[in-house]
Amino acid sequence: MRNLQCVHRGIIKPESVEAPDLNLVKTIYDPLSDAMVFVFDGLDTVEVQQFSKTEGTQVWANFPVSGHVLACDFLWESQTCVIFLSDGNVYSVEQGDQVINLGEMEGVESAAWSPDQQVVALGAKDKVLVLSRTFDPLSETPVSVDDLKLSRHVSVGWGSADTQFRGRGAKRDPTVPEHVDIGHVTESDESNITLCWRPDGEWLAQSSCDDVEGGKRRVVRVYSRDGQLFSVSEPVDGLLDLVAWGTSLIACVAKQEVVFFERNGLRHGGFHIGDFVPIGMQWNSTGEILALWSHETVRLYTTKNYRWYLKQEVVSRLPGNPKTLTWHPEKPRTIIINYDDHVEIHEYTDTVTSEPVNGVTCVIDGKLLLVTPLKLACVPPPMSRDEIHMEENIVAVSSSASHIAVLTREAVYIYDSLTVTHVTTHRLDLNNETVKAVVIHGEVPYVLAESASASRVITPAKSFPLHSDCIAFAKSHKAPLLQLLDGYVYLLQDTLEPLAKLPRCSTIAYTDEIYGLTSKGKLYKGDQVEASHVTSLLSSDDTLLYTTAERLYLAGESREIEKSSLLVSVHPSTYSVVLQAPRGNLETIHPRPLVLKRVSEALKNRDFKAALTICRTHRVDLNFLHDHDSELFMTHVSEFVDQVSSNHLDLFLTEVGVKNNPKGNEICDAVLTNTKNLLNQITAHSFKNPPDVAAALALVDSEESLEHLCFLHDVNHLYDTSLGLYDLEKTLLVAQQSQKDPKEYLPFLQKLQVMSEDRRKFTIDDHLEKYAKALESLIADKAEHEEIDTYITRHVLYNEALKLYTDKSDTQRVLNIYAAFLESTREYKEAGIIYESLEKWEEALEAYKAGVYWEEALCLCHAVEGFEDRVRDVADELAPQLVSAHCYKEASTLYADYLGDIMEAVRCLCLGSNFVAARALAARKAGGEKQRIFREIDSLLSDAFGTHSEFLADCQTQVKNQVSRLHEVRQLAQVSMSRELERLEDDNMVPDDISLADTASTSGTFLTKYTGKTAGTAKTGVSRRTAKNKRRMDRKKAKGKKGTVFEEEYLVASLGRLVERLEQSKVEIYNVIQALYSRDRRPLAHQLQQSLVALAASLTENVQFVFNRTMEDRKRIDDDGAVYYLDEVPVPEIKKVEVFASL
Repeated sequence: MRNLQCVHRGIIKPESVEAPDLNLVKTIYDPLSDAMVFVFDGLDTVEVQQFSKTEGTQVWANFPVSGHVLACDFLWESQTCVIFLSDGNVYSVEQGDQVINLGEMEGVESAAWSPDQQVVALGAKDKVLVLSRTFDPLSETPVSVDDLKLSRHVSVGWGSADTQFRGRGAKRDPTVPEHVDIGHVTESDESNITLCWRPDGEWLAQSSCDDVEGGKRRVVRVYSRDGQLFSVSEPVDGLLDLVAWGTSLIACVAKQEVVFFERNGLRHGGFHIGDFVPIGMQWNSTGEILALWSHETVRLYTTKNYRWYLKQEVVSRLPGNPKTLTWHPEKPRTIIINYDDHVEIHEYTDTVTSEPVNGVTCVIDGKLLLVTPLKLACVPPPMSRDEIHMEENIVAVSSSASHIAVLTREAVYIYDSLTVTHVTTHRLDLNNETVKAVVIHGEVPYVLAESASASRVITPAKSFPLHSDCIAFAKSHKAPLLQLLDGYVYLLQDTLEPLAKLPRCSTIAYTDEIYGLTSKGKLYKGDQVEASHVTSLLSSDDTLLYTTAERLYLAGESREIEKSSLLVSVHPSTYSVVLQAPRGNLETIHPRPLVLKRVSEALKNRDFKAALTICRTHRVDLNFLHDHDSELFMTHVSEFVDQVSSNHLDLFLTEVGVKNNPKGNEICDAVLTNTKNLLNQITAHSFKNPPDVAAALALVDSEESLEHLCFLHDVNHLYDTSLGLYDLEKTLLVAQQSQKDPKEYLPFLQKLQVMSEDRRKFTIDDHLEKYAKALESLIADKAEHEEIDTYITRHVLYNEALKLYTDKSDTQRVLNIYAAFLESTREYKEAGIIYESLEKWEEALEAYKAGVYWEEALCLCHAVEGFEDRVRDVADELAPQLVSAHCYKEASTLYADYLGDIMEAVRCLCLGSNFVAARALAARKAGGEKQRIFREIDSLLSDAFGTHSEFLADCQTQVKNQVSRLHEVRQLAQVSMSRELERLEDDNMVPDDISLADTASTSGTFLTKYTGKTAGTAKTGVSRRTAKNKRRMDRKKAKGKKGTVFEEEYLVASLGRLVERLEQSKVEIYNVIQALYSRDRRPLAHQLQQSLVALAASLTENVQFVFNRTMEDRKRIDDDGAVYYLDEVPVPEIKKVEVFASL
């Protein structure tokens, strides 16, 4: 679906300098120095020149010869021109008049360098030689008639008309073709020998004539790179000496057609060229374009879908006939044509002729124009919906919504774009100019014409002169666009209006900005690179689309496409894009941005029906109808309800509810207000959040509405809801729509029918597990207190019962059973408070004692008459319990104030490291036993010193050992995993998704030990982690056995627990240090303080290493081979240790 458009033409007039009037025989491009090498021949003289834009013309050499130039080529690496002459001499020419005669090779009629320029093939009548770059012989293969014995090809002719069965009346055997070629040559065949290489340089083709019985036969022989004969072509009558090897096929010319051969010599199709008589043929560097040239013109052919198209016929801008043609080695759309006295450089680009309204797409094939409106009929190429036949070859074409402009060399023809009828013809008034391109805007054609000295744009009414050559010519929604050599892009209206400056582009487009695509695939927006590796570009009004190798980009979004697909047409009205795959077939897609843009336009116009239809067709979330412009939607919701059908309205409400739209309830309420359709109302209630099933059930008045509601909700839920409304009749209707057994629900409903109203409500609510409502109905039914209390206790409804009862006696009854319940759940304090409020002193005291609430218990004993004598007993009972609970200060208070045991009170304070408070208590209340108690305090202080010193030493040892082991584990994990993965990669073994653990053993391999992947499911890939296995795994993690996958986690967790224990012990240790210092035991205090400081410093030094783990450290592999990461452990804060500066 693509055409070739000429974007630039350059002319060079090289002339021989040292010997006048020599003929230019060859032009070779040098990509290393960006220059061209000219080879002149004539008058027994050869001259070699180099031409570049920066240095102009430089004569390399001019030397006498005795023959004419047979073949020549330029070796890029050595910057050497090698020339083969007809007399057999070979010359090497370098810059600086360095001419070397490399020797004489008699009988050589053709020569061809391989594409990599490492070997050269020479063709003679009786042999083929292959020489190295230094002209050392590599092979010499004789050419004889016996080679034709390889030409015993078998072709059954499948698919051809000759082999089709025509019934019993057929006059001949269809398996026997009417004509079999025997390889006769034409009378004009001069028996020339032609050589060509396949682009990869691995195979060589030679075309030559052989003397056979009955005359001559031209044969194409195929040789390997080392000169071994591989095959010969099957006979073809009228085969000429032209041969060119593309990427896969060998192209030759026979009579009025181009024929193709495979490497094995079998014929592989071809195409007709009519009366065109080529004298040369060559493929471009990518094998996409085949150039044929005659004595008058050059033709460029391309193929797609097994059809060959004549895309361009090149006519010289100056008088002269083409002699030779060379494709640019690096720019596949650039050709260099040698004429009699000048050289033309033509640069082409691939273009698509299409328009966005009807998608009218035009494809050029010589005199035939293939027209297809892709929006109306997506006819796959090579077919088309319409054809336009011209009297001469087409140069360019352009289409608009209403017209097609077809440009030939002398005129532009206007056709109707849909009916393809001729409208008018505009003859062009050309002054030695050649036309290059055409753009039609509306009904006006704009023709780009160039001469050797000037360029201009021609319209039927006006001419626009250009100050330089035009390198890009395109249409836009405003006016034609063109880019000149200075880089500026102009909008062609009444005058040339400059828009922006871009690098040199092959394709330009205009939406709200100017975009340009270079031949190297860079997309520019102004002077900024927007994207790279772009393969095609298309625009429509305010929409820009472009593709890369595998993705389509549009409005900031992208989607995957078939690899190497190219844009053909975009149709905003149908929100579709047509792409062409590499094999030629068309694919129509609907990109989401175009679809949403069309929906937005419909919503803006309040065409809600069209918007909803588009959303349904292209699976767009129907919430978009509201979310795009919620104010517009809510304002005109009545129009929305009127436009869409009932079924579609239900569908919309369903998506609003299912997708949890934040304004879902507001939307449903608005629909309820504006619709009278019962089913829509039921749907609106059903998809509120939460669903208002009760309101929907209240609307049910027929079997149809009930079925609709049952479709929207689980029928069992509807049954429970209708039962909860105490509507037994509707409950029965719903039950009949369910799969419930009538033997189950009918007796239940019948039983309810005969109950009193309150008892029925209680039974229903209890059945539905609405226990609070059931209790209310039970109380209203005036049931027995025993039944009510049992129900309250069974369902823990104490608070609900307290709210329902107003009578004090009932409240106290409930509080009594509530307090018993609290005691059973160990909520002793609240139970004691309740008992105390009920004046149940004994029960209250027992509750306080059970919860060790000593202050409340002793207060009760003091406050209640008759309990005063129980104070000492209660204190004596609670004091040991407080010691067991590590409440040393509280226990000390009981011993000192209530039991009078000062020694025990002091011991309790010392156990809590409160030595200062212990000495103060002894000094205040010990009396004559003060010194004995002081000695006891000193003894307990020594014990505390020993305990804390041992604790700090153990912590220091643990930090040292575990940090060291953690270093080893992490280093071993990295080394072992990298080695194991390298070994697996080298051995080409199974990849990451299969466990490599040994299934016969529970011990891990190198990989499983340090990645977390365990054995047991290595071959099945199925997780067998049951609850029992999970518990076993948790036990293994808790143990953290050395060498297992859990060791690192265990070490980190263990050090974390150590930090917590240290923070909890700091206050006690500080108190011990203070007490030692104050008792003049300074060395012990200093020792304990230093141990504490050293431990804190060690933790501070290693805390980041231990806890701040990288992603790689936390990486693990589960039983299914998937990678996961352990949770990140927060780094604990090591607080500063308070010290005595004088220690």
